Amino acid sequence: MNFETNAEDMFVKMIKTKKYGGFYSVRYDSPVTGKLTHVSIKRTGRLASKEEAMEWANKHLRNLISEEVKLFERQNWRSNDTIVRHYNEYAKSRLEELPRSAQQDLSMLINFGIPFFICEVKQNDPNTWGDFGEEFMVWLKEGARTRKGEPLTVSSCNKVINSANQFLKWMKKKKIIEYKNFKQLEAFDQRKQNRRGSTDLVTPEVFEKVHSYLKFKNPLYADMWFVQRQMGFRANELLGLPFNWLSDECPDFIKSEFEGKELKVHGSIYLESQPALPYIKRVNGLIERAPLKWRPAIGPDYARTIPVCSEEAWNILVRRYETQCDHWEKQTFGPYKESYLLFDGAQRNRYLDTIREAYEKMGLESDGTHVLRHTVSTEWTYLKISERVCELVLGHKGDAHNRYVHIVGLIN
Repeated sequence: MNFETNAEDMFVKMIKTKKYGGFYSVRYDSPVTGKLTHVSIKRTGRLASKEEAMEWANKHLRNLISEEVKLFERQNWRSNDTIVRHYNEYAKSRLEELPRSAQQDLSMLINFGIPFFICEVKQNDPNTWGDFGEEFMVWLKEGARTRKGEPLTVSSCNKVINSANQFLKWMKKKKIIEYKNFKQLEAFDQRKQNRRGSTDLVTPEVFEKVHSYLKFKNPLYADMWFVQRQMGFRANELLGLPFNWLSDECPDFIKSEFEGKELKVHGSIYLESQPALPYIKRVNGLIERAPLKWRPAIGPDYARTIPVCSEEAWNILVRRYETQCDHWEKQTFGPYKESYLLFDGAQRNRYLDTIREAYEKMGLESDGTHVLRHTVSTEWTYLKISERVCELVLGHKGDAHNRYVHIVGLIN
Protein backbone atom coordinates (compact mmCIF):
# COMPACT_ATOMS: atom_id res chain seq x y z
CA MET A 1 0.00 0.00 0.00
CA ASN A 2 1.52 3.34 -1.01
CA PHE A 3 -0.45 6.40 -0.02
CA GLU A 4 2.01 8.75 -1.69
CA THR A 5 0.71 7.68 -5.14
CA ASN A 6 -2.75 9.07 -4.42
CA ALA A 7 -3.72 12.19 -6.32
CA GLU A 8 -3.70 15.50 -4.42
CA ASP A 9 -7.45 15.94 -4.77
CA MET A 10 -7.92 12.48 -3.22
CA PHE A 11 -5.86 13.61 -0.23
CA VAL A 12 -7.98 16.73 0.23
CA LYS A 13 -11.18 14.70 0.06
CA MET A 14 -9.93 12.55 2.93
CA ILE A 15 -9.81 15.54 5.27
CA LYS A 16 -12.93 16.28 7.26
CA THR A 17 -13.37 18.79 10.08
CA LYS A 18 -15.87 18.89 12.88
CA LYS A 19 -16.47 21.42 15.61
CA TYR A 20 -16.22 19.73 18.98
CA GLY A 21 -16.33 21.43 22.39
CA GLY A 22 -15.80 24.88 20.89
CA PHE A 23 -12.77 23.78 18.85
CA TYR A 24 -12.29 22.05 15.51
CA SER A 25 -10.92 18.55 15.14
CA VAL A 26 -9.42 16.80 12.11
CA ARG A 27 -10.79 13.51 10.79
CA TYR A 28 -9.88 11.45 7.77
CA ASP A 29 -10.93 8.28 5.96
CA SER A 30 -8.21 5.80 6.89
CA PRO A 31 -6.74 3.94 3.89
CA VAL A 32 -5.87 1.10 6.30
CA THR A 33 -9.12 0.53 8.18
CA GLY A 34 -11.51 2.17 5.73
CA LYS A 35 -13.10 3.95 8.69
CA LEU A 36 -13.39 7.60 9.65
CA THR A 37 -10.49 8.27 12.03
CA HIS A 38 -10.24 11.15 14.50
CA VAL A 39 -6.86 12.85 15.14
CA SER A 40 -6.34 13.44 18.85
CA ILE A 41 -6.32 17.05 20.09
CA LYS A 42 -3.07 16.15 21.87
CA ARG A 43 -1.55 15.86 18.42
CA THR A 44 -3.22 18.79 16.66
CA GLY A 45 -3.45 21.26 19.53
CA ARG A 46 -6.54 23.45 19.90
CA LEU A 47 -7.80 24.54 16.48
CA ALA A 48 -10.05 27.58 16.75
CA SER A 49 -11.36 27.62 13.16
CA LYS A 50 -12.03 25.37 10.21
CA GLU A 51 -9.23 27.15 8.33
CA GLU A 52 -6.74 26.28 11.09
CA ALA A 53 -7.89 22.65 11.02
CA MET A 54 -7.43 22.46 7.25
CA GLU A 55 -4.02 24.10 7.48
CA TRP A 56 -2.90 21.57 10.11
CA ALA A 57 -4.22 18.69 8.02
CA ASN A 58 -2.46 19.83 4.85
CA LYS A 59 0.83 20.14 6.75
CA HIS A 60 0.75 17.01 8.86
CA LEU A 61 -1.90 14.53 7.76
CA ARG A 62 0.13 13.00 4.95
CA ASN A 63 2.90 12.00 7.38
CA LEU A 64 0.36 10.74 9.90
CA ILE A 65 -1.27 8.47 7.32
CA SER A 66 2.15 7.29 6.15
CA GLU A 67 2.92 6.25 9.73
CA GLU A 68 -0.40 4.43 9.94
CA VAL A 69 0.38 2.53 6.75
CA LYS A 70 3.83 1.56 8.09
CA LEU A 71 2.23 0.25 11.29
CA PHE A 72 -0.15 -1.79 9.15
CA GLU A 73 2.69 -3.19 7.05
CA ARG A 74 4.56 -4.20 10.22
CA GLN A 75 1.79 -6.70 10.89
CA ASN A 76 2.43 -8.52 7.59
CA TRP A 77 4.49 -11.02 9.60
CA ARG A 78 1.18 -12.71 10.40
CA SER A 79 1.18 -14.13 6.87
CA ASN A 80 4.15 -16.30 7.91
CA ASP A 81 2.31 -19.41 9.12
CA THR A 82 5.39 -20.96 10.75
CA ILE A 83 6.21 -17.90 12.87
CA VAL A 84 2.55 -17.44 13.79
CA ARG A 85 2.38 -21.05 14.95
CA HIS A 86 5.53 -20.64 17.08
CA TYR A 87 4.25 -17.35 18.51
CA ASN A 88 0.83 -18.77 19.44
CA GLU A 89 2.43 -21.68 21.29
CA TYR A 90 4.86 -19.33 23.05
CA ALA A 91 2.09 -16.86 23.99
CA LYS A 92 0.01 -19.62 25.52
CA SER A 93 2.88 -20.77 27.74
CA ARG A 94 3.79 -17.22 28.79
CA LEU A 95 0.20 -16.38 29.73
CA GLU A 96 -0.02 -19.52 31.84
CA GLU A 97 3.25 -18.80 33.64
CA LEU A 98 2.97 -15.01 34.13
CA PRO A 99 -0.55 -13.86 33.25
CA ARG A 100 -0.04 -10.25 34.39
CA SER A 101 3.40 -9.35 33.00
CA ALA A 102 3.02 -11.49 29.87
CA GLN A 103 0.48 -9.11 28.34
CA GLN A 104 2.97 -6.27 27.92
CA ASP A 105 5.74 -8.67 26.92
CA LEU A 106 3.63 -10.15 24.12
CA SER A 107 2.45 -6.73 22.96
CA MET A 108 6.05 -5.55 22.57
CA LEU A 109 6.92 -8.74 20.71
CA ILE A 110 4.12 -8.62 18.11
CA ASN A 111 4.27 -4.85 17.54
CA PHE A 112 8.04 -4.39 17.35
CA GLY A 113 10.12 -7.54 17.89
CA ILE A 114 8.78 -9.99 15.32
CA PRO A 115 7.91 -7.25 12.75
CA PHE A 116 11.55 -6.11 12.71
CA PHE A 117 12.96 -9.54 11.87
CA ILE A 118 10.22 -10.58 9.44
CA CYS A 119 9.31 -7.26 7.77
CA GLU A 120 12.34 -4.98 8.18
CA VAL A 121 15.29 -7.31 7.63
CA LYS A 122 13.31 -10.12 5.91
CA GLN A 123 14.64 -12.95 8.11
CA ASN A 124 12.02 -15.71 8.17
CA ASP A 125 14.36 -18.17 9.88
CA PRO A 126 14.75 -17.46 13.64
CA ASN A 127 18.20 -19.09 13.51
CA THR A 128 19.50 -15.88 11.93
CA TRP A 129 17.82 -13.35 14.22
CA GLY A 130 20.70 -13.15 16.70
CA ASP A 131 22.97 -11.82 13.94
CA PHE A 132 20.94 -8.61 13.64
CA GLY A 133 21.29 -7.26 17.18
CA GLU A 134 22.98 -3.98 16.19
CA GLU A 135 20.49 -3.31 13.40
CA PHE A 136 17.68 -4.04 15.85
CA MET A 137 18.97 -1.43 18.32
CA VAL A 138 19.34 1.21 15.59
CA TRP A 139 15.84 0.54 14.28
CA LEU A 140 14.28 0.72 17.73
CA LYS A 141 15.91 4.09 18.41
CA GLU A 142 15.48 5.66 14.97
CA GLY A 143 12.79 3.84 13.03
CA ALA A 144 10.25 2.34 15.42
CA ARG A 145 7.18 4.42 16.28
CA THR A 146 4.19 3.97 18.55
CA ARG A 147 0.63 4.12 17.24
CA LYS A 148 0.69 7.84 18.05
CA GLY A 149 3.77 8.30 15.87
CA GLU A 150 6.09 8.88 18.82
CA PRO A 151 9.62 7.39 19.11
CA LEU A 152 10.21 4.73 21.74
CA THR A 153 11.83 5.63 25.04
CA VAL A 154 15.00 3.79 26.04
CA SER A 155 12.99 1.88 28.62
CA SER A 156 10.48 0.77 25.96
CA CYS A 157 13.32 -0.22 23.60
CA ASN A 158 14.74 -2.47 26.30
CA LYS A 159 11.31 -3.99 26.94
CA VAL A 160 11.09 -4.87 23.25
CA ILE A 161 14.60 -6.38 23.32
CA ASN A 162 13.76 -8.36 26.45
CA SER A 163 10.55 -9.67 24.85
CA ALA A 164 12.52 -10.79 21.77
CA ASN A 165 15.16 -12.48 23.95
CA GLN A 166 12.47 -14.38 25.86
CA PHE A 167 11.00 -15.60 22.57
CA LEU A 168 14.46 -16.62 21.30
CA LYS A 169 15.17 -18.54 24.52
CA TRP A 170 11.87 -20.36 24.21
CA MET A 171 12.60 -21.29 20.58
CA LYS A 172 16.06 -22.52 21.61
CA LYS A 173 14.48 -24.66 24.35
CA LYS A 174 12.04 -26.09 21.78
CA LYS A 175 15.00 -26.70 19.39
CA ILE A 176 13.47 -24.39 16.78
CA ILE A 177 16.77 -22.51 17.03
CA GLU A 178 19.92 -24.61 17.06
CA TYR A 179 22.16 -24.19 20.09
CA LYS A 180 25.11 -22.93 18.02
CA ASN A 181 22.92 -20.23 16.43
CA PHE A 182 21.49 -18.80 19.64
CA LYS A 183 22.68 -15.26 20.44
CA GLN A 184 21.32 -12.98 23.14
CA LEU A 185 20.26 -9.55 21.83
CA GLU A 186 22.08 -6.70 23.56
CA ALA A 187 20.06 -4.06 25.44
CA PHE A 188 20.71 -0.34 25.91
CA ASP A 189 22.62 0.80 28.99
CA GLN A 190 19.93 2.88 30.67
CA ARG A 191 22.38 4.41 33.12
CA LYS A 192 24.01 6.17 30.16
CA GLN A 193 20.92 6.68 28.04
CA ASN A 194 18.76 7.97 30.89
CA ARG A 195 21.16 10.39 32.55
CA ARG A 196 18.92 13.13 33.85
CA GLY A 197 19.43 16.70 32.72
CA SER A 198 18.03 20.12 33.57
CA THR A 199 14.93 19.44 31.44
CA ASP A 200 14.05 16.65 33.89
CA LEU A 201 13.56 19.16 36.70
CA VAL A 202 10.54 21.39 37.22
CA THR A 203 11.59 24.91 38.21
CA PRO A 204 9.83 26.68 41.11
CA GLU A 205 8.44 29.26 38.67
CA VAL A 206 6.85 26.65 36.39
CA PHE A 207 5.61 24.63 39.35
CA GLU A 208 3.86 27.66 40.89
CA LYS A 209 2.29 28.74 37.60
CA VAL A 210 0.90 25.26 36.97
CA HIS A 211 -0.29 25.05 40.57
CA SER A 212 -2.10 28.39 40.29
CA TYR A 213 -3.82 27.30 37.08
CA LEU A 214 -4.89 24.01 38.66
CA LYS A 215 -6.29 25.77 41.75
CA PHE A 216 -8.49 27.83 39.44
CA LYS A 217 -9.40 24.93 37.13
CA ASN A 218 -9.67 21.98 39.54
CA PRO A 219 -8.64 22.24 43.24
CA LEU A 220 -8.46 18.44 43.52
CA TYR A 221 -5.78 18.28 40.82
CA ALA A 222 -3.98 21.23 42.42
CA ASP A 223 -3.70 19.21 45.65
CA MET A 224 -2.42 16.19 43.72
CA TRP A 225 0.17 18.28 41.86
CA PHE A 226 1.42 19.77 45.15
CA VAL A 227 1.63 16.43 47.01
CA GLN A 228 3.32 14.74 44.07
CA ARG A 229 5.95 17.50 44.01
CA GLN A 230 6.70 17.07 47.70
CA MET A 231 6.64 13.27 47.96
CA GLY A 232 7.69 11.86 44.57
CA PHE A 233 4.74 9.58 43.87
CA ARG A 234 4.13 8.11 40.44
CA ALA A 235 0.79 9.37 39.13
CA ASN A 236 -0.92 5.98 39.38
CA GLU A 237 0.27 5.50 42.96
CA LEU A 238 -1.09 8.89 43.95
CA LEU A 239 -4.50 8.23 42.37
CA GLY A 240 -5.00 5.00 44.30
CA LEU A 241 -4.09 6.05 47.86
CA PRO A 242 -6.67 4.76 50.39
CA PHE A 243 -7.32 7.18 53.28
CA ASN A 244 -6.27 4.66 55.94
CA TRP A 245 -2.71 4.54 54.58
CA LEU A 246 -2.03 8.02 56.00
CA SER A 247 -0.30 7.95 59.38
CA ASP A 248 1.14 10.51 61.79
CA GLU A 249 4.01 8.09 62.43
CA CYS A 250 7.04 7.12 60.33
CA PRO A 251 9.62 4.32 60.70
CA ASP A 252 12.55 5.51 62.78
CA PHE A 253 15.26 4.76 60.21
CA ILE A 254 13.45 6.89 57.60
CA LYS A 255 12.48 9.66 60.02
CA SER A 256 16.01 9.99 61.44
CA GLU A 257 17.52 10.12 57.93
CA PHE A 258 15.32 13.04 56.85
CA GLU A 259 15.28 14.91 60.15
CA GLY A 260 19.05 14.58 60.24
CA LYS A 261 19.00 16.78 57.12
CA GLU A 262 16.73 19.33 58.88
CA LEU A 263 13.56 18.12 57.15
CA LYS A 264 10.70 17.82 59.66
CA VAL A 265 8.70 14.63 59.16
CA HIS A 266 5.00 15.29 59.89
CA GLY A 267 3.82 11.77 59.10
CA SER A 268 3.96 9.20 56.33
CA ILE A 269 1.99 7.24 53.78
CA TYR A 270 2.19 3.46 53.67
CA LEU A 271 2.11 2.34 50.04
CA GLU A 272 1.40 -1.31 49.32
CA SER A 273 -0.26 -1.43 45.89
CA GLN A 274 -1.69 0.67 43.07
CA PRO A 275 -4.81 0.54 40.86
CA ALA A 276 -4.62 -2.27 38.30
CA LEU A 277 -6.37 -0.18 35.63
CA PRO A 278 -5.41 3.26 34.25
CA TYR A 279 -8.72 4.59 35.57
CA ILE A 280 -10.50 4.28 38.90
CA LYS A 281 -13.46 1.91 38.83
CA ARG A 282 -15.24 0.23 41.74
CA VAL A 283 -16.73 -3.20 41.11
CA ASN A 284 -18.92 -4.46 43.96
CA GLY A 285 -17.32 -1.80 46.13
CA LEU A 286 -13.74 -2.86 45.36
CA ILE A 287 -11.03 -1.25 43.24
CA GLU A 288 -8.85 -3.86 41.51
CA ARG A 289 -5.26 -3.42 42.61
CA ALA A 290 -1.84 -4.49 41.31
CA PRO A 291 1.70 -4.70 42.76
CA LEU A 292 3.82 -1.56 42.78
CA LYS A 293 6.27 -1.08 39.93
CA TRP A 294 9.26 -3.46 40.19
CA ARG A 295 7.45 -5.43 42.91
CA PRO A 296 6.49 -9.08 42.25
CA ALA A 297 3.42 -9.12 44.53
CA ILE A 298 1.23 -7.14 46.92
CA GLY A 299 2.15 -7.39 50.58
CA PRO A 300 4.05 -5.83 53.49
CA ASP A 301 7.35 -7.24 52.21
CA TYR A 302 7.00 -5.20 49.01
CA ALA A 303 5.49 -2.02 50.46
CA ARG A 304 7.06 1.43 50.69
CA THR A 305 6.73 4.18 53.30
CA ILE A 306 6.95 7.77 52.06
CA PRO A 307 7.58 10.52 54.63
CA VAL A 308 5.62 13.78 54.51
CA CYS A 309 8.24 16.50 54.94
CA SER A 310 6.05 19.45 53.91
CA GLU A 311 3.61 20.98 56.37
CA GLU A 312 1.39 22.20 53.53
CA ALA A 313 1.33 18.74 51.92
CA TRP A 314 0.51 17.25 55.33
CA ASN A 315 -2.39 19.67 55.77
CA ILE A 316 -3.73 18.76 52.32
CA LEU A 317 -3.58 15.05 53.13
CA VAL A 318 -5.22 15.50 56.54
CA ARG A 319 -8.04 17.54 55.00
CA ARG A 320 -8.61 14.83 52.39
CA TYR A 321 -8.37 12.16 55.10
CA GLU A 322 -11.11 13.81 57.16
CA THR A 323 -13.41 13.96 54.14
CA GLN A 324 -12.98 10.23 53.52
CA CYS A 325 -13.52 9.49 57.21
CA ASP A 326 -16.97 11.05 56.86
CA HIS A 327 -17.66 8.89 53.80
CA TRP A 328 -16.41 5.82 55.66
CA GLU A 329 -18.78 6.43 58.56
CA LYS A 330 -21.66 6.66 56.10
CA GLN A 331 -20.36 3.65 54.14
CA THR A 332 -20.68 5.72 50.96
CA PHE A 333 -18.53 3.38 48.85
CA GLY A 334 -19.16 0.12 50.66
CA PRO A 335 -17.42 -1.89 53.41
CA TYR A 336 -13.81 -1.82 52.15
CA LYS A 337 -11.46 0.90 53.38
CA GLU A 338 -9.23 0.49 50.30
CA SER A 339 -12.07 1.96 48.22
CA TYR A 340 -12.02 5.30 50.07
CA LEU A 341 -9.33 7.25 48.26
CA LEU A 342 -7.61 10.41 49.46
CA PHE A 343 -8.04 11.90 45.98
CA ASP A 344 -11.43 10.43 45.26
CA GLY A 345 -12.97 11.65 42.00
CA ALA A 346 -9.64 12.03 40.17
CA GLN A 347 -8.93 10.22 36.91
CA ARG A 348 -5.46 9.86 35.45
CA ASN A 349 -6.20 11.04 31.90
CA ARG A 350 -8.13 14.12 33.01
CA TYR A 351 -5.43 14.99 35.54
CA LEU A 352 -2.71 14.82 32.90
CA ASP A 353 -4.84 16.71 30.34
CA THR A 354 -5.41 19.57 32.81
CA ILE A 355 -1.67 19.81 33.48
CA ARG A 356 -1.05 19.84 29.73
CA GLU A 357 -3.51 22.74 29.40
CA ALA A 358 -1.62 24.67 32.06
CA TYR A 359 1.66 24.19 30.20
CA GLU A 360 0.04 25.30 26.94
CA LYS A 361 -1.07 28.54 28.61
CA MET A 362 2.60 29.21 29.36
CA GLY A 363 3.69 28.30 25.83
CA LEU A 364 5.61 25.28 27.11
CA GLU A 365 5.52 21.60 26.23
CA SER A 366 4.24 19.46 29.08
CA ASP A 367 6.47 16.79 30.60
CA GLY A 368 3.53 15.28 32.48
CA THR A 369 3.91 14.68 36.21
CA HIS A 370 6.90 12.34 36.25
CA VAL A 371 9.19 15.38 36.13
CA LEU A 372 8.06 16.08 39.71
CA ARG A 373 9.38 12.68 40.77
CA HIS A 374 12.72 13.41 39.08
CA THR A 375 12.89 16.74 40.90
CA VAL A 376 12.22 15.19 44.30
CA SER A 377 14.85 12.51 43.72
CA THR A 378 17.41 15.11 42.66
CA GLU A 379 16.69 17.28 45.73
CA TRP A 380 17.11 14.34 48.08
CA THR A 381 20.39 13.46 46.39
CA TYR A 382 21.50 17.07 46.85
CA LEU A 383 20.61 16.88 50.55
CA LYS A 384 22.62 13.64 50.78
CA ILE A 385 19.73 11.45 51.87
CA SER A 386 21.29 7.98 51.78
CA GLU A 387 21.00 6.12 48.51
CA ARG A 388 19.43 3.11 50.22
CA VAL A 389 16.67 5.19 51.85
CA CYS A 390 15.97 7.01 48.58
CA GLU A 391 15.59 3.70 46.76
CA LEU A 392 13.28 2.29 49.45
CA VAL A 393 11.10 5.41 49.65
CA LEU A 394 10.84 6.15 45.92
CA GLY A 395 10.80 2.53 44.76
CA HIS A 396 13.69 2.81 42.33
CA LYS A 397 15.05 -0.32 40.72
CA GLY A 398 18.66 -1.16 41.51
CA ASP A 399 21.03 1.77 40.93
CA ALA A 400 18.47 3.88 39.03
CA HIS A 401 18.92 6.58 41.67
CA ASN A 402 22.46 7.23 40.38
CA ARG A 403 20.99 8.92 37.29
CA TYR A 404 20.33 11.98 39.43
CA VAL A 405 23.72 12.38 41.13
CA HIS A 406 25.39 14.43 38.37
CA ILE A 407 22.73 17.17 38.31
CA VAL A 408 22.47 18.00 42.01
CA GLY A 409 24.35 21.22 41.28
CA LEU A 410 21.40 22.43 39.22
CA ILE A 411 19.41 23.00 42.41
CA ASN A 412 19.86 26.39 44.03
